[in-house]
Amino acid sequence: MVMYKEYELTDREYYVLIIIDALRICTADVVAWLAGYTDYSYCRKSLMRLYNNGYVSIVKGNNGKNCYFLKSKGLKSIGKYNSRVYEVSSMTNHCLEVGIVCAWLRATRKLHFSEMLLDMQLRESQAVGEHRPDIVVGNLAIEVELNHKRKETLTRNVLSKDPVSGGHPPGTFALQHPQ
Repeated sequence: MVMYKEYELTDREYYVLIIIDALRICTADVVAWLAGYTDYSYCRKSLMRLYNNGYVSIVKGNNGKNCYFLKSKGLKSIGKYNSRVYEVSSMTNHCLEVGIVCAWLRATRKLHFSEMLLDMQLRESQAVGEHRPDIVVGNLAIEVELNHKRKETLTRNVLSKDPVSGGHPPGTFALQHPQ
């Protein structure tokens, strides 16, 4: 019987798993920006190693790009033993857009991913059903809207309350996908 050595994650691959978990699902270009890869092809090879070793799954997005999400082995490797594997749903496009906004913040504002508080992290400290922004950076909360919303609805969501406790500060803005 041949014994195979268990794949040992590099520090960067572990960080990539943290990023994918926080975003739920994302593309290789988003991972490359957020994980600080200077070579996109190296990032793709790293994601394929994670895939080949059972840490991530791949699905095709609406734009034809590969989208990555964690399998149970990937969740366990970052200490999430009771978490469920992401299920592709109607929220997938929204999750992918949030990832693009995070990559944009990294590229244009030089923010480290650890400076971005995402919906999933906010959810851990709030009651079920409370509204949360998609991204919080310092005192700025960002809403990513894929569907057109009336100005009154956006204003109410944006000015509701403090981002960490469930709403938005005055420094909030909503990004609405162009029609």
